[in-house]
Amino acid sequence: MKMSNLRIRWAWLREDNRRLVRLLLIVVTFVSTVSVVILAAAANRV
Repeated sequence: MKMSNLRIRWAWLREDNRRLVRLLLIVVTFVSTVSVVILAAAANRV
């Protein structure tokens, strides 16, 4: 019983990690897009 419980917990942890990676990718994409927009605005201003 303990072994199956461990396996379930490991699967849950892996799924959680996948969600975290997806969130990290979204954040990185958002930050890079915002920085590009700011750079473009700064270039237009000059």
